[in-house]
Amino acid sequence: MKNITLCRLPHNSILGIKHSAYPLWAGYLFSSVNDLISDSKIRLNFVDGETIHHTNSIIAKNDFINKAMYAFLPKAVINFDKLKEFALNENDPTWKSFINLVLQNDPSLIAISAYSNQLTTLKIFVKIVKKQLSNCKILLGGIHVTADYRNLVNLIPGIDYYCIGEGEQTFREVVQSLIDEKDIEEIPGIYSPQDPGKFRPRELIQDLDQISQPNRLLAPKNLYRDEFHIFSSRGCPFRCNFCSSHMIWSRKTRYHSAERILSEINLIVEKLNGYRIIFVDDTFTLDKKRIFQIMNAIVERGYSNLNIHIGARIDTVDEKMLDILVRSGIKSMSFGIETGSPKIQKLCGKNINIQKIIDILHYAHSIGIHTLTYYIVGHPQETEEDVEATIRLIKAAGASRASVCAMQPLPGTEIYELASKTGFKIGLENSIEIDQQKVPIVNLTKMKDETLKQKVFKAYKVANRLSHIGMLIQTYYYYIDKIKKSLIV
Repeated sequence: MKNITLCRLPHNSILGIKHSAYPLWAGYLFSSVNDLISDSKIRLNFVDGETIHHTNSIIAKNDFINKAMYAFLPKAVINFDKLKEFALNENDPTWKSFINLVLQNDPSLIAISAYSNQLTTLKIFVKIVKKQLSNCKILLGGIHVTADYRNLVNLIPGIDYYCIGEGEQTFREVVQSLIDEKDIEEIPGIYSPQDPGKFRPRELIQDLDQISQPNRLLAPKNLYRDEFHIFSSRGCPFRCNFCSSHMIWSRKTRYHSAERILSEINLIVEKLNGYRIIFVDDTFTLDKKRIFQIMNAIVERGYSNLNIHIGARIDTVDEKMLDILVRSGIKSMSFGIETGSPKIQKLCGKNINIQKIIDILHYAHSIGIHTLTYYIVGHPQETEEDVEATIRLIKAAGASRASVCAMQPLPGTEIYELASKTGFKIGLENSIEIDQQKVPIVNLTKMKDETLKQKVFKAYKVANRLSHIGMLIQTYYYYIDKIKKSLIV
């Protein structure tokens, strides 16, 4: 019997965050090979480092009290050096607990996904695994990997294979190769540092309905946030200069059918007793005809009493769509606004009319939709006045919640290319700093470094103070809705 272990690195758990989002990527990979492992010599295991208790955890960066302290008491800033200390200390008790679980069945292959802010943690993980089980192969996937795998080869030695692009079909063929005892290097989408000449890119999955529904029960659901995520589409046609999503999904949008989406909702509601559903598409509202079809089906099936969240570009919605969305159970929406400066709107690839932003947010609020808005400070060519325009928009927009972060240069983006010209490069020394979203790690603006820091912090404090009322209101309605639902049942 050969064992394959999928795992997620400890990260949020080290920061003290007790409930992370469910690892949907692992659920997709598991479901892609269900038929292969049922009667074969392969056993698939899952170990989630985010569910392992860390005894020396620091205050959670998304904890309500800590956010309030950060907003009103500037000195109460989280110390991310604690996370770096963990990532560099292979003798930390959490590493021992995690590695013991990962290696308990002597896996011949470990499949793992890592984000840009986890490179330091990833390196020590690979080092420990190879030290304790030298024959075990490591397969790494994810957006950062797809965008920057050639750099990772030198940065983190010991990784045997890289999954480039979408993972479901590639992982399925990897498992089949282990069953058939064939070379993994021959599989499209697999890059092997030992034999790079064999690499062939993997074509995108054109019919998304062919992808099996993700396994949502890899671990007890009480270990995760009380919500269920659904991808109804993949890909985004827009060209925001800071976004790396296209590296794995492409700029062509592919859709699941309305029938498939409703079947996922049905499973979540009927089998898992789910109530809060979040559509995690890059932009859920691209195709209006499709949106109306999905929303009408939700109403017809009696699911409009759910608490549903979607993400959208604000220039892809109008009042008619918002009316339909709210009748269909949409309780909240998130919008990437990025800036209140018309000049920066154009430069960053958004180019959204500022008055349109205000009008849509005000209307959504008037019909009972909670709105979450996201802003970035640190755009290329940004000035102090541009940031002040963002602060004015945050105040004028009246969103339920607003979030501000410093520009984060991610591989595969125009921002990263611009930052690279200044000598910036994501490596082991600075990858964790990407987590410090209120602290600029590169300056591409027309402001001095200290001025940029001050402006990021000023915008963050304004947004955070306004958001706390919205967070309280949203939490109140969330539990009121749950109580109503329990009474109906």
